[in-house]
Amino acid sequence: MPDISIKEEWNDTAEEYFKSIVETIREPLLVLNEQLLVISANRAFYDLFRVSPEQTLHKHIFELGSGEWNENGLRRLLLDVVPYNKQFHDYLVDYDFPAIGHRIMRINGRKIVQQEGISPLILFAIEDVTERVKMEKAVNEYTLLINYSPDNMARYTLDGRYISINRAFERLIGMPRSKIIGKRLGELVAPPEMTRLIKAGFDQAIRTRIEAALQVKLKDKYLHIFVVPEIDKEGNVVSLMTFTRDITSLKKTEQELRENEEKYRTLVENANDGIIIVQDGIVKYANMCMAVLDESTPESIVGTPFVDHIYPSEIPKLLENYRRRMAGEYVPTPYETVLRRRNGEPAPAEINAAVINYHGKPADLVIIRDITERKRAEDELRRREWEFRTLAENSPDIIV
Repeated sequence: MPDISIKEEWNDTAEEYFKSIVETIREPLLVLNEQLLVISANRAFYDLFRVSPEQTLHKHIFELGSGEWNENGLRRLLLDVVPYNKQFHDYLVDYDFPAIGHRIMRINGRKIVQQEGISPLILFAIEDVTERVKMEKAVNEYTLLINYSPDNMARYTLDGRYISINRAFERLIGMPRSKIIGKRLGELVAPPEMTRLIKAGFDQAIRTRIEAALQVKLKDKYLHIFVVPEIDKEGNVVSLMTFTRDITSLKKTEQELRENEEKYRTLVENANDGIIIVQDGIVKYANMCMAVLDESTPESIVGTPFVDHIYPSEIPKLLENYRRRMAGEYVPTPYETVLRRRNGEPAPAEINAAVINYHGKPADLVIIRDITERKRAEDELRRREWEFRTLAENSPDIIV
């Protein structure tokens, strides 16, 4: 009898000791018997899942809550723990729990063998890894984004050593990652001038704690580089990142545009016809020939209302044609009209106009031809024709 009493006392003490250990563990923990009934749960379990001991103790693990632990994979693992003395680690349960919403739980389970004659127990440890899994997913997505980004990305120590690079950067430099990581800026293929500019960008980013932008030339390539400081919680710059974009094709396009613009500007400026651009009823551009026709200068024409350059009797017709063109309606061109010179005198003109896009908005491109001499010639021709007809009608002789 004394031996049995001592054994029972030891079991009671061991149980209390075991429960104390379970209670002090920060992660949620269940203790199951071999029938998978919950015989103990710690405070962390009750707090996390917002349940009471009455809802938990002596319940089957698969019947807890809304059956969140009755998941096929987890069920097989638990049923194998006692008979086969197995343990499992890092099993993930992704579930919408009734009281706490969607969570991802990492489960570890193992068998605890007690003294002979006492049934084994199962420790069922739970860790909420929702935020960690989200973070790992975000890091993986971020890594994929960096590696497959068309922009060249690199990360540096404050003294300019390469910490990491993406695949685009490898292609830009023409070296594998293994030969780049750990090297200092300037030890690779970059020319001294480019290295100097990038170091200046580094110094600016460290000093101002904001990104620095610069353009550099590497061999036959033009590069646009953003230097971004990485700042810790204390506000200290701990590393630097560069985002490099190859803008060679953009530079080439800009050069071609400038050349084409210069060609068209030369053509327009030296045209024999007056050319103006009218937007919202205001003259936005006028060439030299238009200034000659107006007897003024291009600068004095730009910014004035278009109607100021139309002879009063012609204003209704030209405004109606302008309205119809801007509305997308058909307007026959060319047509004749009369403009008003700066001194108020009429100037016969022939107008050919079309709608264009100017600085992102619709505008009227108007080509104006001075027909003063043509009108004079037509008037002279009509006068001579009248004289000849008068002479013929009043002559006593027969004119064939």
